[in-house]
Amino acid sequence: MPHQTLRRATGAVLLGIAALVALATGRMIHDGRICFDEARRLADARDLYGAAASFEDAARSYAPGSPYPARALDRLSLMAKGAEMRGDRELSLYLWEVVRRSVLATRHIWQPNGDALDRAER
Repeated sequence: MPHQTLRRATGAVLLGIAALVALATGRMIHDGRICFDEARRLADARDLYGAAASFEDAARSYAPGSPYPARALDRLSLMAKGAEMRGDRELSLYLWEVVRRSVLATRHIWQPNGDALDRAER
């Protein structure tokens, strides 16, 4: 009987942990979408620094399976390359630094978006 009670308690704890992880993951994906949409709006309004900040927030909202961090890093990379092509070295360096720190902020057991980090560090 005590063995069965322990088994039920362990199951309840594990179920609670799984629910918390699912809730946190859903929240990160939602936050990433909100930040990404705001960044696109700011980019369309030609507010490059505001867009960069919101894309950075979207990139830092990393959760496995979320498309928004990779999309945000792609947009930041395109903005940085565009600044390079226009000869705006200061803006380009700033944007590459935003890419770099966004990727490093999501580091854990492994490094997601390592290709974006490599591009930014070059």
